[in-house]
Amino acid sequence: MEQLIAFLSTIYPLSGGCKDHLRKIRKQRHLRKGEYILRPSQTDRYMSYVEKGLLRAYYIKKNGKEVTAWFMTSGDVITDVSSFYDQVPSSKYIQVLDDTDLYYITFSELEFIYDNFIEFNRVGRVLITNYYKLWDKIHAGTLMQSALERYEWLLEHDPNLILRVHAKYIASFLGITEVTLSKLKHKIATHKSVA
Repeated sequence: MEQLIAFLSTIYPLSGGCKDHLRKIRKQRHLRKGEYILRPSQTDRYMSYVEKGLLRAYYIKKNGKEVTAWFMTSGDVITDVSSFYDQVPSSKYIQVLDDTDLYYITFSELEFIYDNFIEFNRVGRVLITNYYKLWDKIHAGTLMQSALERYEWLLEHDPNLILRVHAKYIASFLGITEVTLSKLKHKIATHKSVA
């Protein structure tokens, strides 16, 4: 929990009262690889902080193909933004890819914090802004970058994902096939060995 409070305090200083309240209301959950914290038609009622672990969010297209939307790792705050903030059913799955420990609060608890600890409004705004900027980069990359550029961005942004996540999920996230991903890995490795 102290890791979460330290993380939030780097965004904006939290009052002692806010920190104490977070310690009091937070809940902890351990999830095993393969479990789900959200499925379509369920409403996301929790905002979670990943203390350690790895998860992915994905949806299924009408043709039955899975499309990975994003990955969440240690230090990330996770929720299905639309489902959580509007309290409506989700269209996504959030699946645990590696044993994961989470801290979480409910929607109503978050609303209480916003109403009673004014500094947390700044924290919330910065978090949402950062995640929207990341989502914009991912979306723009899918539309405007080559497969190689998208792969290089992932290597720069989070190189450990390549080692921790199954190739089919990485390929899905990048909008390419596993064969193309394998070729890109080989091309990058060959380029590094030559340089």
